[in-house]
Order: sequence, then structure tokens, then C-alpha cells
Amino acid sequence: MNNQIRIVSLCFTVALCSAVTSRAEEPDKATDKEWIALFDGTEASARKHWRMYSEDKFPDFRWEVVDGTLHIKPIKNAPKDKKKKLPRADLMTKRSFANFELRLDFKFGDKLMNSGVFYRTPMNLNSPAAGGFEYQLVTPDYKGGKLPGTHLTAGFYAICAAKDAKLNLKDWNSLRIVCSGNHIEHWLNEKKTVSIELGSDDYKKRFAKSKFASGKNFKNW
Repeated sequence: MNNQIRIVSLCFTVALCSAVTSRAEEPDKATDKEWIALFDGTEASARKHWRMYSEDKFPDFRWEVVDGTLHIKPIKNAPKDKKKKLPRADLMTKRSFANFELRLDFKFGDKLMNSGVFYRTPMNLNSPAAGGFEYQLVTPDYKGGKLPGTHLTAGFYAICAAKDAKLNLKDWNSLRIVCSGNHIEHWLNEKKTVSIELGSDDYKKRFAKSKFASGKNFKNW
């Protein structure tokens, strides 16, 4: 089975990475006016709302709509001239938002997976991983199950480990990211796993201990 992500509704620019599939679902009726549904299960909606991080067009050679899902193809199927340039196949929304709440569902497949949802990412980088915040998505046994807590699913990658994260390995999981000014929240299956204030003493201490402290693309976090 393929690793899957189901787009529920979102209000920001997100880059989806690695082996994922997206499936459409309507926003709650009570909040239809507040939400933007970016995938309704059709190829038309995929082309309308999504693009590559590195190219302003929908990547047909890497993504396809199958049975109402937005599905990534294996990299071996990409044209030779694209494999070196776009090995990650980062997919992002065409529209950008400063503050937002993202809701989506995802499901792991039967293979090892290391992926993530990036947000507040500059557009002048080689990839969103080079300077964006990340909601980590990874199978527990990736790298022999020896990943640190800050590298596990639902955490703020390399900054803050997820608390009380209960992951369904054989079923759908619900994900939520909230960004309001400097306030950041991660949720997994209706449980808050991360809550942190950018610029706070707690954040500064965590950032200083992370691998990002010496990175020029992360200096303005």
C-alpha cells in the first residue's frame, strides 16, 4: 500500500514531500466560508491549487489523481532530466497564507517512510527542507527505530518532540497545524502534541541546541 495523505482543508502554503497520496474531503459545513478546500478528488482541482515547489506548474511526471486521491509516482518513472533536479517531488499550494489552520488525514503504507508537511517556507531555497518549519511524518521503525524524539511523527522537526502522540499505523490519522503569529501548534488524532511560541526563551534554547542553529536559512526563525 502507498503512503497516503488526505487533504481535508487548509489555509496556507504547504509542501508535501516523499511518498504520499492525498484524498479529498469536504470541510465542516459550519465553517465552509472560513476554509479553502484544495482538492476535491478531481484532476482539475489538483491543477488549480497545486504546483511544484521548484516549478510553477503541476508535475504530471510525479503526481497523478487515482480513485479520488492525489498520488505520487515512484521516482523511477520520472524523466531522466528530472530525476536529478526534482528527486523530492515537493508539492505545494499555489496560494500563500500568513496565519492558518491546516487539517489533513494521512496513512502510512507498508514501507519505511520519512516525509513531512513544511510551512512558512521561503521560496528562494533548493527545497522547503532547507529553511521551513516541519510537521514530521515518519514510520516508527525508520532507521531502525533509533530516531530522537524531535524527529518522530507530529513533532516540530528537530525543535520539539511530540507529546502524547498516538499513531495509527494501519489506519488513517488526522493531522492539524495551527499558526497564529508566533504561536505554533501540532495536533495528531485530536491530541495536541506541540505548543510553542516562536521567539520565546524556551524556543530559543531548543533552537540553539538543534542542527538548525548554524544554518543561514534558519537565522530568522
